[in-house]
Amino acid sequence: MPFAIKRILIAVADPSVTANKAVKRGLEIAVKSGASIELFCSVSLTGSYGDISRAESREFAQSLLESRRSELQRMCTRLRRTMPRINCSVELDYPPHEAIVRQALRVRADIVLIEAHRHNLFARLLLSQTDFALIRECPVPLLIVKGARPHRGGALLVALDPWHAAGKPAALDKRIVEAGRVLAHIQGGALHSAHVYAPLMSFVGGAIGGPVVPTVTLPEERRYSNDIRRRFKEVSAAYDIGPRNTHLRAGDPAYELPALARAVKANTVVMGAVSRSVLKRLFIGNTSERVLDALNCDVLIVKPPGFQAPFE
Repeated sequence: MPFAIKRILIAVADPSVTANKAVKRGLEIAVKSGASIELFCSVSLTGSYGDISRAESREFAQSLLESRRSELQRMCTRLRRTMPRINCSVELDYPPHEAIVRQALRVRADIVLIEAHRHNLFARLLLSQTDFALIRECPVPLLIVKGARPHRGGALLVALDPWHAAGKPAALDKRIVEAGRVLAHIQGGALHSAHVYAPLMSFVGGAIGGPVVPTVTLPEERRYSNDIRRRFKEVSAAYDIGPRNTHLRAGDPAYELPALARAVKANTVVMGAVSRSVLKRLFIGNTSERVLDALNCDVLIVKPPGFQAPFE
């Protein structure tokens, strides 16, 4: 089924904070797409809050639930002045990422929005454990909002894998492009494609602690690079992305992809996430985590067709 945005779920961690970038981005998308919005807040009951009894902790959680509901309803009432098709809900559930996924499935959301937070005054906008759990397990496209400015024009960058490395299914690229094209249309920007590949390297080691000598010849490196360039151009052309909007880089993705996003002034990068374990859990490795944290623009995470959360 082609990607379309008709229902938006926005996870609100703290409704008392009015400057919520995810809410602002959700409103922006909804106004331009005609989608409805649901604001959602999860209150966790883990069994204990400090040195109080379980009964007292439940009473405390219920009080917090009512407080969050009241705050979220006030936010919803205020936003209805410009966005009539907006509702809100608060649930007592745990852990937070599973609560968000369950709510997304209940309301049949087409996209889930969360906000990346700055951990301290000098830190980048970093992702939390809940964020990464959602990246791994949310079957609905997940938009991680980092930027605060409205998206008017600008590039939308889709990260493709023409070789389908690391177990990525070919159908995932199609879903990435579909989602990217929809957002590009909503934001009035151009669609760009990107692929970052590792240089061809083969090493022969001597004694332990001795020198390591590269054995790749220049012609081999050129053939390797040309094959990647040819395949990447073919894939981009198949998705109607012109040569001027295709970007191929060699090196570390954690550096090259964020640098490319800045160079083309991308407001959103679309990436895929796939299962690579026996338990079919989404695995985000160290490189991917560094990419996600280093990007200074919004990031949309897309899953392959048929993906289901482990707890569904």
